[in-house]
Amino acid sequence: MAHDVLITVTDPLWPGDELRYHPGEVNLRRADIVVVNKVDVAEPAGVEAVLASVAQTNPGATVVQAASPVSLDAGPPLDGARVLVVENGGVATLRAMLLTPRYGEPSILRFDLDLGDPSIPLLRQRRRLATLLGGLDEEQWAAASRCEGWSVQDVIAHLVSTNQFWAFSIGAGLAGEPTRFLATFDPVATPAELVASVRSQSPADVLERFVATNEAVADVVADLDDDGWSTIGEAPPGHVPLRAVALHALWDSWVHERDVVLPLGLEPVEEPDEIIGCLGYGAALSPAFTVSRGGERQGAISVEATDPDARFVVEVGESVIVRAGDVPDDALRLTGPAVALAEALSFRVPLPCPVADDHQWLLSGLAEAFDRSDSGSRV
Repeated sequence: MAHDVLITVTDPLWPGDELRYHPGEVNLRRADIVVVNKVDVAEPAGVEAVLASVAQTNPGATVVQAASPVSLDAGPPLDGARVLVVENGGVATLRAMLLTPRYGEPSILRFDLDLGDPSIPLLRQRRRLATLLGGLDEEQWAAASRCEGWSVQDVIAHLVSTNQFWAFSIGAGLAGEPTRFLATFDPVATPAELVASVRSQSPADVLERFVATNEAVADVVADLDDDGWSTIGEAPPGHVPLRAVALHALWDSWVHERDVVLPLGLEPVEEPDEIIGCLGYGAALSPAFTVSRGGERQGAISVEATDPDARFVVEVGESVIVRAGDVPDDALRLTGPAVALAEALSFRVPLPCPVADDHQWLLSGLAEAFDRSDSGSRV
């Protein structure tokens, strides 16, 4: 729904709830003005906690502190009468899902695998998609994507919001202050709400914002060296090296490019470094989500892909490590075309190889985090 000014009212009698439930969290993130209500009766610590939440999640919003004295409009005198004052009750709508990112050391995910400068495939893919979108007509923008309930325009609107996060996360990491934004993020409801909020925009407006946010990502990764890429930032699994943040951003946009292109009957461009980066990250993401939720099992995934060729191991223990080298005897072995494996690990198509029951846990983390296991996922 379009709006001129969005005002969200928060309640410091329930500090933390502004980030704990849906749709309240979405309303806070989208607000132009945030009213911190009941400051006359709330504990100062509660007011400060809500103000901190606003500063963290929506620093550009105007904040107004307000009181809520009980008053009575003109009417019959009530002297001596018993009066019931009805305010809000308990929260009726609970959030659907919640990420459980792991922060601090050791990093939950790292790549001991030489994949080159991640900014090259990251930016190439985004700019290519922007060029393709510039040639679509309104009917194509409105066409259904592979993401259930989302049009082509919806998918790109989603990528605009993720671009904004990637630029923010990488910039904060480089400043030595990695974010903890995703600890209260609903990966199912929040993206859907953000997309719905901009459906009144034209395709041209969405494309303009996509191009602008692509360049914001480009600006923040410009000239990063190995030390820069090793700096810690935030991605959905938690605090990881910026190299892994960039790979998550690449994987997400690469999959969504295919979500748009394939239903339109267009031939997707398949660059080897993009495919290998997405395959490596996709293989590591489910185990990383499992570890972030406190999973203590140990195991390994061996990936042997073709077209392009890629061979690596994902070790799962206290952290998830992607490396080259020897394959453990008990590893889950994933073999097949690289694109098919990357798509399957993103729940777009079935895996091209069987998976034994005792290895299923290695692939379940992504589906559990996003409450999805079907090929119509918006993951």
